[in-house]
Amino acid sequence: MFGLFKKKIIFEDQLNKLSELGIFMSADLKKELLLEEFSRNEYEEDPYNLLLLTLGGEVEVNGEFINVSEEIWYLDTECIEDHGDYARIIIRLENMTKLNLNNITD
Repeated sequence: MFGLFKKKIIFEDQLNKLSELGIFMSADLKKELLLEEFSRNEYEEDPYNLLLLTLGGEVEVNGEFINVSEEIWYLDTECIEDHGDYARIIIRLENMTKLNLNNITD
């Protein structure tokens, strides 16, 4: 019942607010790429939730997977299934935090 009173927030306003908080899209990406994952209406019906989910993911650009944002990460634990996956996770956390970790192995 309370969901009926949720205020719509325009897609661009959500992006701007997250930018003010320090969450940005990778420089090489355009906001239109986000609209390939979900429609503008879906982002506005569920403000911030879907946008944060999408910003935390990866996209394929020219056959290469890149992070949509370096400041946030949505980790689907089902992606852990093979050798090297835990090391890849630690390397991603290292990049996000700017920590200098050494001898990362799986």
